[in-house]
Amino acid sequence: MSESFEGVHRTVCNIISYGVGHVLNDLCASMWFTYLLAYLQGVVEFDSYLAGCLLLFGQIVDAISTPFVGIESDATSGFFNYGKRKSWHLLGCICVALSYPFIFCNVFQSYNPSSTAKFIFYAPLVAIFQFGWASCQISHLSMIPLLTNKDSFRDELNACRYIFTVLSNITVYCLIWILLGNDKESALTPSDQKVFTYLVLIIVGIGICCVIFYHVGCKEPSVNRRMSKLVSESQIQTSTDVKNLKVTPLMWLKQRKFYQISVIYMCTRLIINISQTYLTMYLPNSVDLQKKYIAIIPLVVFVSSLVNSFLVKYIDKAIGRKLTFLTGLLLIAGSSTWFMFICKEIGCNKQVFGAAVLLGAGGSTLLIESLSLTADLIGCHTESGAFVYGSMSFTDKLSNGVAVMIIQLYNPCGKLHKCDAGAAYFRDIMVFVPAGSAALALLFLLSLCGDDVGNLTVKKRKKATEEDALLGNETIS
Repeated sequence: MSESFEGVHRTVCNIISYGVGHVLNDLCASMWFTYLLAYLQGVVEFDSYLAGCLLLFGQIVDAISTPFVGIESDATSGFFNYGKRKSWHLLGCICVALSYPFIFCNVFQSYNPSSTAKFIFYAPLVAIFQFGWASCQISHLSMIPLLTNKDSFRDELNACRYIFTVLSNITVYCLIWILLGNDKESALTPSDQKVFTYLVLIIVGIGICCVIFYHVGCKEPSVNRRMSKLVSESQIQTSTDVKNLKVTPLMWLKQRKFYQISVIYMCTRLIINISQTYLTMYLPNSVDLQKKYIAIIPLVVFVSSLVNSFLVKYIDKAIGRKLTFLTGLLLIAGSSTWFMFICKEIGCNKQVFGAAVLLGAGGSTLLIESLSLTADLIGCHTESGAFVYGSMSFTDKLSNGVAVMIIQLYNPCGKLHKCDAGAAYFRDIMVFVPAGSAALALLFLLSLCGDDVGNLTVKKRKKATEEDALLGNETIS
């Protein structure tokens, strides 16, 4: 990496300031993936198909927004010279804070319109929320390569970011556990609306406080400090010496490893998000646990994730990124197998705690390592880092939306949160979607064997113009 690169100081304050920058997103995402479908079907009495359509619509908006935000964030210098990454982050947080509370505050309690009318009401709110979420996510992720060129420091930033993600999820599950109290029912009903109203207002308030902390405490380095050194034409190599060159989005689209890591990241997100979304359906339908367990079991998953996130750094140092990722895949395979054999009988159904521990540990390992692989791919080419993260997120959001839509299309429960036909169906979702995604991720991980992720390969570029050479703005085509 370029020796001229100056990053921020490696202090606990800087690491924590960065880590809290995604908390608002994490709190909202936890409610979105864990409780949205259960809330829409059980509390708002939404048709299961249209509930899936609404989530798919949101994921499509998010998928389209991520590369757009990535390109614009790379191209602009920020709003009012505030900083290109932090400007987009602030814009996204404002959109999330203004739109998200209305998604979980049911305005249809006094009357019950059709599901189509409800969809029309929710769609604009979801669009604003998802655009904001994408802006916040991409700008926050693309700060990592900008803050430092040290692999160990980047790992710490990724780990800190994930720790706050886990803490955010734990906060949501603890709050809903408290708000649900000792309700003996196993399914959500319209009478549970006040639980979600209180919950969404609390988490948005916490998230706003964290956004303020991030913008005050995390300093964005000037782009000029990250400009590449001027190199002569004779220094440009045909294959791998591209560290001093400005990498364009078109250049990334010509990289094989760009697609390999995109699929790995997509599979990671499928495992985490689909299991998180349908765990709240699996618990009442497949193992017949009380309503409070839709908070307790996800809490177990994320406590396991939190504990494991402290260990991943040491495992990575000992055996490397790819073998650590493989370890995560094995944990997911173990959890899927366990979910297959858990039954409804009292005592047997409590085995779900063990499967949840494996799911949490495996998910945290995969997410930390897939983000680290992405940061390795970007390397010192931070001028287009937001485009890379945006593209990765595009495949993630689109695949998750399509997967949920397909699952909801065949959902046997209709508008109900619980039904007899759902027992085998939701068990199969918890088994085969994570296991199949893990198998696909394994194939692409094996395709990376022997490759240096951050070593880009390009064709010899045409001679730079005299003006470009003087400005130090050589690009790779």
